[in-house]
Amino acid sequence: MTGDRVVPAPTGSAHRFRELTAVRDGDGYVIGSPRSPDYLAVPEIGGRVVEWLRAGHELNRCAELAAEMAGQPVDVAGFVAEAERVHGKAKLTLLRAA
Repeated sequence: MTGDRVVPAPTGSAHRFRELTAVRDGDGYVIGSPRSPDYLAVPEIGGRVVEWLRAGHELNRCAELAAEMAGQPVDVAGFVAEAERVHGKAKLTLLRAA
């Protein structure tokens, strides 16, 4: 526990996405992995999704949080699929391995 906040244990998405980075860059984020030379520039909501995944939220919860933030539904599963396409499925599979 940190202060009044409960920090989730590194399981589920937090464990699978632990090596992804999300670095603020202007109005958006740049996401990547130390295991890959490829990076992806995304709007703020994409960076927040990566942060939520790293914090242990599952995809459906990330979609709920993103919809609250955007004021409309957000295709989080599609975002993750696109990140896999850009980074290469094998590279993100390494990140998702237990």
